[in-house]
Amino acid sequence: MFYARKKSLFVLFVLLFSTCFSQIGCDGTVTFDVPTSGNTTVLKGTLLEEFVDNFGFGNFLNMDISTSQEFKSNNVARERVTKTVLTKLTLTIESPEGQNFDFLQKVTFFVEASGLAKQEVATADIPTGSKTVTFTPTGADIGAYIRAEKFSITTEVKGRRPTQDTTVRADAVFQVSARVL
Repeated sequence: MFYARKKSLFVLFVLLFSTCFSQIGCDGTVTFDVPTSGNTTVLKGTLLEEFVDNFGFGNFLNMDISTSQEFKSNNVARERVTKTVLTKLTLTIESPEGQNFDFLQKVTFFVEASGLAKQEVATADIPTGSKTVTFTPTGADIGAYIRAEKFSITTEVKGRRPTQDTTVRADAVFQVSARVL
């Protein structure tokens, strides 16, 4: 009898230990990354259009990352998100060949959703000659925006329009923590 109780306690300990150190935490939350990307074309400037003040990324407007495979694979819904942080953001020139970001000086990204204040999520001063720019995320918890039905990533840009139409790709990674269904 003593041996059976000892064995039961050992099995219970192993189950608790494996649950707490698996992908699902002891508090019933799971943390996972959601990668996303989008493209935009920055139109060349004319003599009348000297300054660029904003450009959007098609896939970054009216986003709902809760429909991603990562949410499905982790058995969570957007309403159960407890915390989300933008962990990585890069911009890369896709075309034309030889184009760089010299037309930009600084870019700041924000997250917006209905009923919530605009929140800065990343910024970068653009180095001369760069074809790829890695942004510094603010580390802000944007979980409330992810729980919203839709949210948008917007930009504020300091610079001038390029001399030719330029396609830019944005790649982002969001680290999401959520309670499992």
